[in-house]
Amino acid sequence: MDFLQRQYDVFIRTPGVSPADVKFADQWLLKERSAEKAKVDGWMKQRRAANLDKGRELAASIRDLQEEFAEVKAAAQRGIRPHGELMRSTKLLGQRREALERLYESLSNSEMTIQAISDDPSAYLSDWYSRFPALAHQRTRLDVALAEDRRKRLLQ
Repeated sequence: MDFLQRQYDVFIRTPGVSPADVKFADQWLLKERSAEKAKVDGWMKQRRAANLDKGRELAASIRDLQEEFAEVKAAAQRGIRPHGELMRSTKLLGQRREALERLYESLSNSEMTIQAISDDPSAYLSDWYSRFPALAHQRTRLDVALAEDRRKRLLQ
């Protein structure tokens, strides 16, 4: 159960809650879930954009690497480069290929993480605030929102 739902459940189980407070709590829960989803969606949109940029760079690097492999292969077939130089070139190209594979794996993992976060933004935020407890005061709380709502109702 996530942070918002826990607050809501505790409040609803409190004896003597007025129907207006219950209505407010219902609306608050929906509004806050929507706000959290929008916040997380914004973050994930930024991460996806960064991943797309990295993906474009990765694709260009792969094309360059393929061209370099083709050049080394052609040079080997024509015999225009010494054997030692071909071996060094092949080794360096292999190392670059491995680095690009690691980058691809990193981007794939990042996309899976983005998808998991998008599926359950409240759980992500709960985990995020648990990792950074100094920021917990920034999270919306039902009791504070309810006190403000009650004050507004009294002033009307």
